[in-house]
Amino acid sequence: LGQDGIAHQLAAYEAATDGLAGERSIANSAATLRHPARTAHDWVRAGIMMYGGVPDFPEHDAAHWDLRPAMTLRSQVIGVQDLQPGDTVGYGSTFTAERPMRIGIVACGYADGYPRHAPTGTPVLVDGQRSTTVGRVSMDMLAV
Repeated sequence: LGQDGIAHQLAAYEAATDGLAGERSIANSAATLRHPARTAHDWVRAGIMMYGGVPDFPEHDAAHWDLRPAMTLRSQVIGVQDLQPGDTVGYGSTFTAERPMRIGIVACGYADGYPRHAPTGTPVLVDGQRSTTVGRVSMDMLAV
C-alpha cells in the first residue's frame, strides 16, 4: 500500500467510526510496530508479535523490532525411515533423496502450530543436535 495508501485507509476508518459508541481497534502486529502513533486507538491486536514472531519477515528480523521468542515447541521422534535415492518425502513429494539417508518422523505438524510452509532445510534440534527438516510439514508430523 505504501504510506499514502495507509494514510488513506486510516482516514477512511476514522471517518467511518468517528462518533460511534464502543472501543476501536485498527492495528495488528505489523501496524502496531510500523505505525504506533498513527494506529493508536483503544487497543491493538498484537497477535504474532506476542510470541516473538515477526509480522513483516523477511523485510525485518526479530532483532529489528526487539522481539524475543516467548515459547518453545517440543516433540518426539516417533519413527525412523531409511530412504534410497529417488524416494520422496512430504505432501507433493517436495523432497527427493539424492543418496541413501535416514530420516526421523517427528510427532508435530501444522495442527500443533509448526509453520506449514516451513521449507526443507528449516533448522531443528534433535536431542540437542542441529538437524533440518525434509519435505513439507503435514498436519501432525514432520520429517527431519
